[in-house]
Amino acid sequence: MTGPVDPNRDAPGHVAEVMAPVTSDVASDSATPYVGAPRPGEPPADDQGLSHTATARLRLVSDLARQVTARHDLGDVLQTTLAGLRRLVGFGGGSIQLLDDDGWIRLAAADPAPPEDVLAMRIPLGSSIGGRVILTEQPVYLADVLTEPVVADESQSPLRSRVSPGGVRSYFGVPLLADGHAIGLLQIDAPEIDAWDEYDRLLLLSVAPIVAAAIQNARAYARVAVLTANVRRDTERHDLVASIVDTEIDAALAALVALSEDSPLVRDQVDQLTTAIARIRGALGDTSSGQQTAAARRPGRQRNNSSDIDLRGNKTRT
Repeated sequence: MTGPVDPNRDAPGHVAEVMAPVTSDVASDSATPYVGAPRPGEPPADDQGLSHTATARLRLVSDLARQVTARHDLGDVLQTTLAGLRRLVGFGGGSIQLLDDDGWIRLAAADPAPPEDVLAMRIPLGSSIGGRVILTEQPVYLADVLTEPVVADESQSPLRSRVSPGGVRSYFGVPLLADGHAIGLLQIDAPEIDAWDEYDRLLLLSVAPIVAAAIQNARAYARVAVLTANVRRDTERHDLVASIVDTEIDAALAALVALSEDSPLVRDQVDQLTTAIARIRGALGDTSSGQQTAAARRPGRQRNNSSDIDLRGNKTRT
């Protein structure tokens, strides 16, 4: 289940981190205690043979799906996902990491919240267990991370004490797949060995596609917001130029026409100016038509452009 290991992972100087989840022995104040796994021998509660606990946890998955897909801001999607996971599965630290346009892993959200300098870090794909999840597009479960050489070697993990101060023994990472490839990963950790059974891991696997779809949906809304703002700005500029041409320039041109009646040289220059202004009016008309066409478009399959939208859904340039 762990997938192939990066052949260069043990090379000297190769950074190795179970990157981003910041663990804590105490959940955040807003966290709701999660509904535990079904107990052996617990009697079924419905006609499908599901226990009370299993039914409750499946209901939590539905609630999480409803909440994350209803949000259009990427930051809200990520935080709602982590809050929902707290109710669904017990963990010390959890995070959502996304690939940027340059192919680096960036920490988009975490619970508990990490320091700002950790949020700003860019992690190479081949240098972490999270990178392995993305590269193989397969989940990775480590019942005890200390049995994994790339994680256990403290000399190659200088950031580990800062990223996971509460200690990490169990790790589970799930790829977030969209548009036919991994766009990031969802991962959790715990200070206990073998913290999650197969049922727990299956629940996380069932949530990952929902989260990936919600992330892409939020990115699409962000792109539409940028496009709408750009169209509005261009329309305002167009209207301003058109107003100047129709008022101030027309008034000045009328005065020049009157002066040119007795001067053939001035008349030729006024004719040239009149022609130029007519061309400006024509260009303004073409621009107006183009803006209306652009405003009517809706995004299809598009690549996330981090020059306009960062990983947490913030506009970086208009």
